[in-house]
Amino acid sequence: MNKKLLAVAIAGTLASPMAIADVAVSGSIRVQLQGQQQAAGGTHFQVVDGTSRLRFKASEDLGNGSSAFANYEFRVDAGQGSLVTGNTQRVTEVGIKGGFGRLGMGSQWSTLWGAVGNHIDLSNVYGGGAYLGQYRMNHSIKYSTTMGAMGLSVDAQMDKDATDDVDRSTIGLTGSMGAIGYGVAWQNRAASGDYTGVGVGVKMGDLKVNAAWEDVDGVDTSTNVNIGRIAGVLLAYGKKD
Repeated sequence: MNKKLLAVAIAGTLASPMAIADVAVSGSIRVQLQGQQQAAGGTHFQVVDGTSRLRFKASEDLGNGSSAFANYEFRVDAGQGSLVTGNTQRVTEVGIKGGFGRLGMGSQWSTLWGAVGNHIDLSNVYGGGAYLGQYRMNHSIKYSTTMGAMGLSVDAQMDKDATDDVDRSTIGLTGSMGAIGYGVAWQNRAASGDYTGVGVGVKMGDLKVNAAWEDVDGVDTSTNVNIGRIAGVLLAYGKKD
């Protein structure tokens, strides 16, 4: 099969409806009691949602070690008991994977998050205030693979505006050396400065220390450190300059 036919075959797999053989339903209900200090004094307590979600995952064996997959995730407000609509940027993707790697399209976890962001926002609730990258990237295509102990990921975001075909393009590398995990990423941004980031994590028994540095040309630089969990407590520090 030549390259042109292969491209057509991949596009057909991604675009065509799949007769899904295996479907799994999962998700999480995250409710928290939150206290907010009021300007007039005192603290107001409320029961709020902590980004709950409902998830459907499906796969179909294509033979020769390859499979098609689809993930569909909904944002749920567990405090209110309702679905959250609008641009919630949950994971909604379809693609194929096999010995060649993984290729997906839709709203996906970004390369920046996989390489650098997961060293910054470990709580997924209160941390990450200084994170300069994307969590999930909508209108995107992403390819990832492994090369021994190293992982490679590239993605491109192509949204519906008419100004640029590719709004962001990213390359990231991840890997580990014993108890040390690391990630580096670079992103070209059509509308602002380019992004560069480095993240490192060290595990020492039950204690893990993560640190990351990020820079967006002409915009911001951030430094982030996470220590935890100590007796279930995560200590997080982040600063933008």
